[in-house]
Amino acid sequence: FPSLLPLQSMDGLKVVLATRPVRVVAVLYDGYELLDLFGPLELFAAANMIHYGRCFKLSFVSASGTALVATSGSPRVVVDGSFQDLKPGDADVLFVPGGNGGFHLVESPAFVSKLHDVAATAHVTLSVCTGSLLLASTGLLDGRRATTNKLDHEDIAARRPGVCWDATARWACDGSFWTSSGISAGTDMAVAFLSELISHRAARCACAIAEYEAFEEGNVDPFHDARRRLFDNPRTAAPLSLAWSTPRLHPVRVRILMYDQVEMLDTFGPLEMLAVAGREHADANPDAEPLFDVRAWAEFPQVASFGGPTLVADATFADLDLSALGGGPGEQVECDLLLVPGGIGTIRELHNPAFLRVLAAAGPRAKKVMSVCSGSALLAEAGLLDGRRATTNKMSYQQLTALGTAGHGRVTWVPNARFVK
Repeated sequence: FPSLLPLQSMDGLKVVLATRPVRVVAVLYDGYELLDLFGPLELFAAANMIHYGRCFKLSFVSASGTALVATSGSPRVVVDGSFQDLKPGDADVLFVPGGNGGFHLVESPAFVSKLHDVAATAHVTLSVCTGSLLLASTGLLDGRRATTNKLDHEDIAARRPGVCWDATARWACDGSFWTSSGISAGTDMAVAFLSELISHRAARCACAIAEYEAFEEGNVDPFHDARRRLFDNPRTAAPLSLAWSTPRLHPVRVRILMYDQVEMLDTFGPLEMLAVAGREHADANPDAEPLFDVRAWAEFPQVASFGGPTLVADATFADLDLSALGGGPGEQVECDLLLVPGGIGTIRELHNPAFLRVLAAAGPRAKKVMSVCSGSALLAEAGLLDGRRATTNKMSYQQLTALGTAGHGRVTWVPNARFVK
């Protein structure tokens, strides 16, 4: 009998999903865009949770071959191997995020050649933002419809004129290649991808778990005229200036409390906003200090995110000075913003004296404390929300507001709020 060649694109992927989890391989490099990666992966993780881990098997490879990949203002990511070690067919889905670091990779013949070989044999290749430039550099998008970040659209289209660039699409699908517009558009593309691969209901359930409202019209990007609005309008063409109510003596000190099974979007959604603001500040003030100093704290040197990669802490709890007055030999816990993300691991940390001790020490010394999702239950357990209004994850609202001291009437929980300040 003649050999049966694997079907490319979604048809082949559906055949794979009927027999085993789909192998998704994400190509990471220093300077990748946070939300390009972690927005879509959050929805893949939610789909896995709905289907008991049977949908996707995620792995992460480094374009440079290093064991860790970094991007400014974020915890480092532990990768599973080197991109150059991948063989054609190793990836059912190849995932290519964008980011400023990618502009250097298009100048690497070895990287472009490997990307061509792996993408050409994957059932589906997903790219987000300027990741489409990397994909276009292989020649695989020539003659195909694709889109990219709208702020960089003109430059990228000029670099690769053989691609049928769509200047107004939120995302585009042509054969086995899916490309999206900038940053958050990748998460919308992931919703459409899940809808086609599994079902519309599964995609909507994943969005509900992530509390994410997607743009479902791929042909219309509400940000398609972003460049004109930002740069062609004389009133907004001046460099961005960031005003401060008081003089800034140092970069804004942002500290993240991480733990095993922390939620990806809880962590990297806020960090994406800080990263964008930091880049704008650097562009407008090239000689100034960085706007943010971001460091991650955890009980152990590495933590596993829920459904995603392993993350590296910048300091462990043992490295911190938790004394009442501070000034000891460890890292000081005073900061400007303390970020406490949520995640399935919340349940364990509610009963972890080491975590609660750090939170109880660092919270009062932070100028601002921000929690996401079930992170508010941790704040309540540490006594930081006593006498205050707060909200939390809506799908688990009843359970979270009844956990520990959170259910003892010391917090006024607001069930309908998107956020509470």
